[in-house]
Amino acid sequence: MSLTKSTGWLAIQSGGTTDLPIDAAHLVSARLRWRGKDRRIWDSRSNTVSGHSASFPSVPSGWTRGGGSARFNITVMTGEWAAAGTITVSAPGGSSTKSWTCGAQSSKALSVSTNCYGYGTASGSTSIDYGPTTGFANPSIRATVDYYQDIPSESLSAVVNGVSVTGPASLANGVVSDWYPITLQLGQNVITHSIGGGGLADIEIEYTYQPYPPPPTRHAPENTVVTDDETPTFEVTLPLSDASGLHARLSLSMMPTMSQPTMYDSSASQTGWEYLSGGNWLPLPAGGAPPQSRVRFTPTIPLAPGTWYWIVAAKDWAWGAWSDTPWMLRRVLSVSALEGYALAVGATPWACTDLIITESSNGEISTIEFTVPNHPDAEGKTAHDLIGYGDPVYVSIYDSTGEERQYLGRVWEKQVDDLNLQVTATMGDKILADRLVSSDYLETDIGTALKSIIETDCAPLLADGIPAPFGLTANLESKNRQAMQAFQEAFSTFGLLFWSETHALDWVQYLADPTTLTTQGILVEFPMEGEV
Repeated sequence: MSLTKSTGWLAIQSGGTTDLPIDAAHLVSARLRWRGKDRRIWDSRSNTVSGHSASFPSVPSGWTRGGGSARFNITVMTGEWAAAGTITVSAPGGSSTKSWTCGAQSSKALSVSTNCYGYGTASGSTSIDYGPTTGFANPSIRATVDYYQDIPSESLSAVVNGVSVTGPASLANGVVSDWYPITLQLGQNVITHSIGGGGLADIEIEYTYQPYPPPPTRHAPENTVVTDDETPTFEVTLPLSDASGLHARLSLSMMPTMSQPTMYDSSASQTGWEYLSGGNWLPLPAGGAPPQSRVRFTPTIPLAPGTWYWIVAAKDWAWGAWSDTPWMLRRVLSVSALEGYALAVGATPWACTDLIITESSNGEISTIEFTVPNHPDAEGKTAHDLIGYGDPVYVSIYDSTGEERQYLGRVWEKQVDDLNLQVTATMGDKILADRLVSSDYLETDIGTALKSIIETDCAPLLADGIPAPFGLTANLESKNRQAMQAFQEAFSTFGLLFWSETHALDWVQYLADPTTLTTQGILVEFPMEGEV
């Protein structure tokens, strides 16, 4: 919705400029007005008289008395005795007295001044406290009147970004003019001022604008959802705006920092974009959807398996800010009804001749092992060329209880023969064997200690499956040892089980008392027969 902003009253002078930066999506209107400000100029007249008194001069016509001053000068002369006394000047509204001393056989110029009203008569005098042979000479007095004149603001005008705006012919001090319409622009504006008369005034600039739209409200996919849909639909509600049509922009990335994103901009292409109207989903028009409409986007290119992050922004006259924090979804494989499994390395699906998944606990490394043909493709690249060390491996398969399970590993070993490539991918517990612990945990709850080890030294493993506190106190001298050894000590000392499982964000490390666990079906081996 439109907002109005004012600069407030700004002091200006003729020939000066005002810089006005405007950061907004759209400018609706703008205007300015002036307030008169007198410039006060001062002058003075003096009357200097030889003697002890002088009258103040009169004030010129059209000027106003603003005070004055008086100064009395005299020379003291001494004989064989030193002397001391006072010198005084007085006038209506002020007087001043100064003490003086003068050595024997010498002279000294004395002077005293005072501020006063600037009218009437100024007079000077002296007194002697001691010094019988003292005398005075050359007395003079100066009476000065100060006066001023207030010059109003006249012929007010401004040049706004090169366009002249003519204001009132004159403005008395403190009087405010009418508003004058002006044209501002987004970004930097320069206003140059021209003022006759005293050359001073105040100015106020007011403009109505549309702020950048806030991010749309996200609805689907919900944050942290796990889906096997290759092309999930992203659904949002556009924000409120005075614009007739709004657009949305979706940013998708496999990095939580949203680096290297894939962008989908409905203002550039409406393909895949729809909006809800009267209960029906309709293709999004080129002009956008009405404010607060529900819109959705379905990508035409399948998302690769793995964790995706997404944010959105809205556009009315300009693009607004992105969502504050990314929402996450994990795209998993869907089990093929024909094959009974699904396997992908990175974004590429693979058909394998053997597939063995080993889930282990308490020190054994969980693995995904599979075999694929190694013959060259149309570009001459073999599976060994296409599958790299550290690549993510995704598997979806049914366990012995009929539940669909998801596994995530990373390529650790490749063995090739003439026809096939055998790949071993390790799962989350391999991290425990590779990482060294940075601290000891003495007289610490075992759950708290192991949770800290995961969070501090074992990213991207998550510690969500470790109760803290666990209720058992341990002394883990774990610094510079493998994280796996700390967990094995929990097993040998307390009989606790530990294992990792695939999670939406990577892997979760678990710690549990075996007496509290329920029986689960775990698939150990799934051999695949036949050629691909």
